[in-house]
Amino acid sequence: MSENTSRREGGLGGVGSAQPDVVSGVWTCCHNIDPLAEGCVFGPHCDAELQCARCGGWVPLAKWSAERCVAHPGRAERSRWGGALWSCCGAAGLEGTRWAYRGGAEWIERRVAGLSDAEWQRRRRGARPPTGCRDGRHEWQLPPGRLEPRCDACGSPWDESGTRGKAGCGVCGAAQRLCTQCWAVLPEATFLRGGCRFHPGSFCESRTIRFATKQRSGGALVRIGTADADVKCSE
Repeated sequence: MSENTSRREGGLGGVGSAQPDVVSGVWTCCHNIDPLAEGCVFGPHCDAELQCARCGGWVPLAKWSAERCVAHPGRAERSRWGGALWSCCGAAGLEGTRWAYRGGAEWIERRVAGLSDAEWQRRRRGARPPTGCRDGRHEWQLPPGRLEPRCDACGSPWDESGTRGKAGCGVCGAAQRLCTQCWAVLPEATFLRGGCRFHPGSFCESRTIRFATKQRSGGALVRIGTADADVKCSE
């Protein structure tokens, strides 16, 4: 159990109180309010996909350059009526954007299907496909609090070959691989053993959530089960 008191915007709750507070900032996958919280999905390491910073979708590297990214370049701001308005175009709502709530279990289903997020949303009944006022290329970024990955052997910044699923440091040649889920550079054997913990969602600073102090942070850890172990996670 932990006290969720950061970024409090209202409410009377104090230590030991059950009064709800309104806090800004939440992970869209697990509703945890700590941007540096441990990931909510646990499973194999992977270097065959990247998450786009613009649309929030996960895209297999084989489709990264060809697939168009539809997203809002602005910020979702709370309106006076309690909804969300995008600063870039005035559109309302978060569904179909990087800040929509989507759990880890759904992310695993998409991974098993071998689809990009955009493909997955278009095929799901009742789901809203990616929406936005800009159509462009996907862009990757590091998760909150994560430093630029470096080779564990020579300390050099990890070169671009790591994000394309190629094993080995581009500087010293050490047999290592960059996991593009947790962004750890690992020896080949460690990479294959698994043990990756990460957030499949995005941390949305504009979303608010009512939370009581002494209430558990986030949801339960979602594990990629043994039935999904044969999912292709490397190139």
